[in-house]
Amino acid sequence: MVTVKRSRIQRYGVAVLTVILAMLLMLLFDPWVAMSGSPFLMFFGAVMVSAWYGGMGAGLVATFLSALLSTYFFIYPAYSLVLDLTGSLRLSLFVLEGILISALCDGLRSTNRRLEVSVRKLRASEQLYRRLIDTAYEGIWTLDAQGRINYVNQRMAEMLGYS
Repeated sequence: MVTVKRSRIQRYGVAVLTVILAMLLMLLFDPWVAMSGSPFLMFFGAVMVSAWYGGMGAGLVATFLSALLSTYFFIYPAYSLVLDLTGSLRLSLFVLEGILISALCDGLRSTNRRLEVSVRKLRASEQLYRRLIDTAYEGIWTLDAQGRINYVNQRMAEMLGYS
């Protein structure tokens, strides 16, 4: 497995770019689909991509940039950061969901890193085991539950007259 190391500029740059792309799509589709009815729709994608690509910090940046832009452009009254009770509730739910998405992606990333370490250790252990068994002076064979031969080391093959 390949571990990818991304710089802060890459991680946060993707967050900013995805939010900008979501904003442009929202503005583009607003005349036809009335995006102000769902002011956070495209921004959820930006938060998810940012959190998946850049981790918790990038996801949070995307969440808060998205919240700010949606509030200003798509929540009544438009072109203002003033919110009524409904707008405040919608914004709070979006921010909460963005934080949860970012935390889940971060947990997934750390679990994948631990899994990669475990797989590397397991492969190293298996290589050591194979080396020990293959170079043992004793003949070794293993059988499965049905009595079929799973493995025979070189010494056992020689003892039985096989190559």
